[in-house]
Amino acid sequence: MRTSLNEIKETEDYLMDRLSPQDALLFEARLILNPLLSENVEWQKKTYTIITSYARNEIKKEASAVFDKLFNNPEKPGFRNKILSIFHNT
Repeated sequence: MRTSLNEIKETEDYLMDRLSPQDALLFEARLILNPLLSENVEWQKKTYTIITSYARNEIKKEASAVFDKLFNNPEKPGFRNKILSIFHNT
């Protein structure tokens, strides 16, 4: 179990470009020699892509909610007009 955790950590460091050039070269050599390690690295890359995509979508949802709250608030029409005037006068 400990070995797999170390491998995950080392893979993460490799993917995030946190290994020294010598360690990165050694890791790349291990990727060539170990097909299972290579497969695990690909799965870890895919996992990071999914996590990043999910996080971006969540941030977009939050930003959209803030935008709707600020720009569609009937009690504060002046705010919307003020912001729009900034961008229309450029």
